[in-house]
Amino acid sequence: MRRWLAPSARAATPLYFDLNGTTTGLGTGVSSTFNWNTSTRWATDSTGTSVGPWVDGSDAIFQQVTGINTVIYFAPTIFQAAGFSSASTAILATSGVGVVNVLMTLVAIQLIDRAGRRALLLTGLAGMGVCLLLLALGFLIGSSSPALGWITAVSLAGYVGFFAIGLGPVFWLLIAEIFPLYFRGRAMGAAAISNWGFNLLVSVTFLNMIELFGRPGTFLVYAVLTAGAFVFTWVLVPETKGRSLEQIEADLHRQAVS
Repeated sequence: MRRWLAPSARAATPLYFDLNGTTTGLGTGVSSTFNWNTSTRWATDSTGTSVGPWVDGSDAIFQQVTGINTVIYFAPTIFQAAGFSSASTAILATSGVGVVNVLMTLVAIQLIDRAGRRALLLTGLAGMGVCLLLLALGFLIGSSSPALGWITAVSLAGYVGFFAIGLGPVFWLLIAEIFPLYFRGRAMGAAAISNWGFNLLVSVTFLNMIELFGRPGTFLVYAVLTAGAFVFTWVLVPETKGRSLEQIEADLHRQAVS
């Protein structure tokens, strides 16, 4: 199979690889050997385990279990619990969080091809974790404190903002880049189903978690899951900015066998 990379209008580098065996002649900067699973066209580790699906499958889950849609769906309830007693005030504060979401998504569009996918993911997850810890701390202080409302508003806005520049948009871009052409349609569909399935799971369990762990404990659980997502991204998720499908596959293989 032959594909072309064109870093500029005046230069193009041919890339050759054999889907039924070991790759050869992939061009500058690409590992010259890695294994292919001939039934799925996935780079595999020494045990024959496909590497790529684990990366995006886990990202699909992490996007939801870090709590984003519980915050969006239940934001008015969270604001009222934090001391915004008026329903109209709570809804207005929720609208402000929505504005932050839109604005930071526009920022992400500008940064994603400059800073890179991995950098935005790590930055976003770190910020989300800090904001969730602040949110848990605010509820731990108690509703009697006048600072709780402001801590909640700033933490929620910050959490949604960091999600909007990292895990929110980058996940959907990664599933279009990591999955190979042969398998991309089905794999992206499976990742989307997984994502929305965990969206449902997290949403229907949120109020039960509030009853079981309390508000501080619930947001602390989300903070721990966010920390897990950060570690997973740091260890396994490759940078895909400016890289060909073959280069991305080679990176995944190197991580699997190292």
